[in-house]
Amino acid sequence: MSRTWHSRSQVDRVALYTIGSLHAIVWMFVVVFLAGLGLPRSPIEFAALAVILATGATAAYVLQLGIRRCRYGTTVQAWPVVILGALLASAVLLAAFGNGEAVNWEVQVSHSALVLSVLAVSPLASGRRAAAIAVGAALLSYVIVGEAPLALLLGGAALFLIATTRISLWMLRVVDQLDAARAKEAALSVAEERLRFARDLHDVVGRALSVISVKSELATVLADRDAERAAEQMREVRELANDSLREMRQLVRGYRGLDLAAEVDGARALLQSAGIEVTVVGNVAAVPERFREPAAWMVREGVTNILRHSVARTCTITVAADGISLHNDGAPQKETDDADADYGNGLAGLAERMSAAGAALSSRHSGMEFELRAEFPQAEREA
Repeated sequence: MSRTWHSRSQVDRVALYTIGSLHAIVWMFVVVFLAGLGLPRSPIEFAALAVILATGATAAYVLQLGIRRCRYGTTVQAWPVVILGALLASAVLLAAFGNGEAVNWEVQVSHSALVLSVLAVSPLASGRRAAAIAVGAALLSYVIVGEAPLALLLGGAALFLIATTRISLWMLRVVDQLDAARAKEAALSVAEERLRFARDLHDVVGRALSVISVKSELATVLADRDAERAAEQMREVRELANDSLREMRQLVRGYRGLDLAAEVDGARALLQSAGIEVTVVGNVAAVPERFREPAAWMVREGVTNILRHSVARTCTITVAADGISLHNDGAPQKETDDADADYGNGLAGLAERMSAAGAALSSRHSGMEFELRAEFPQAEREA
């Protein structure tokens, strides 16, 4: 159960806690009624027990429909609300015919059903509807019991339940909207990165290809009339193609290189903006020059994985002469037996990049703890 809870996203945890709390309140009132009723001894008490249990189940269903309407805008069908009203009317009739000796029927039966009904429809009540429901609950209580203080108390309790439920669902909607905004922001970031790459690729390769096309046409025209000039044009085309190929490789490799210090600072700011506490240990200057760009790629890939796949609360970035590591506390175990699946395509590519630079990449996964580490060779540290 604990692993199931920790494997959920923060939004799912908030939703589970909020919705679970509201349903717990429904069944709390049912339990309170059963405790007050005790063991049924007469047919009317058995009927009261059946009505309250049915009212609790129906109220939980109507409440769930109202929650879905508040979160997703779905339509609430009328028949569950009608059944809930019929059960409330049955509870009032039982209170009217109860003998009131062993059990205070007016309070135990009718008021329990009334509170359950108010709580069930509270997600659907806003503004004037909330006030009307509270006044209606107070009037119904006064008609049944005939005590004004108790009627006013029940009306105030109904208004409090409605307000509490509405505020809880409002906070849940805010969390849903923030999560949706974060997803859209991530999608926009990807789109912006693609546009940036397309722009850089156009600037580097598009201009070169245009010049190559023009010079090639010129060389074709000069081939029969001035072979020396045609050869010169083709040599320029070759040099231009080589320069363009080199620049394109720089683009594909990392947009003309990455800076480790800038990546660490950017990682700290990005993770903190996502609500993750970040600790940076060590000094970037201690990392050997040869490994700073691969280490910067590791920081970028590691932070991307933390934001996409974890529910981390803390992250520690350690930079030193012997290696660099990223450690977080929010990586749930994946439900798969394939070890390669845990490694991921991004980390596999990063391992190849580290291997090409002479470093070794490793990862350690224990419970919710995950560490990604690159170790630099001893000879490079002593140089």
